[in-house]
Amino acid sequence: MGAFWLAISLLLHAFSFLLIILLYMRLSRLGEAEQRAAKRAEELEEAMAAHLVAWKEENERFLGELDALLRTKTTAGAAKQPLASKLAAPAPRSASGGSGSASPTSPTDESGAEEKNGEIAQTGQNDCDVALDYFPDIEAIEDVLDLSPSASAADAARRLHEEGATIEEIAKKLQKGKTEVELLLKFDRKTSE
Repeated sequence: MGAFWLAISLLLHAFSFLLIILLYMRLSRLGEAEQRAAKRAEELEEAMAAHLVAWKEENERFLGELDALLRTKTTAGAAKQPLASKLAAPAPRSASGGSGSASPTSPTDESGAEEKNGEIAQTGQNDCDVALDYFPDIEAIEDVLDLSPSASAADAARRLHEEGATIEEIAKKLQKGKTEVELLLKFDRKTSE
């Protein structure tokens, strides 16, 4: 009888060791899976950080080009007006030189300044043309956002239904499907109740 209990005890011990080994293996797999998940999370975080840095650089470049475009537009407009006023206004005479004295800025100096202003305006115009290829005209951009096209369609469908139009006629007028018109009318009825 003692041999029987000893055999059962050995079998139970062997079964226990087998279970302990299986649990240890599963626990080690779980640890490895956690490590892989942590590594993937770090890689994803690094990729997102790199992507955000690239976005930031692109935004900074865009803002720089936009500022340059706006500055060239304002300076080109401002440079045309003073240049035209300088050409129209006579050169000021020096008060200390007497009646027959020459002005401190000779006509050759004025033409040189005009040439420099023309070169600056031409360079600004070239920069503006390059920037206009990249950016659309700011004044031409219209921000129109219609957030409720279905609400206007529901109102139109309800109005047409009240006038006695059939679902097929409403669908043709609104260029919608029959099922969509039916749903619009059902939802309109439920919201009005």
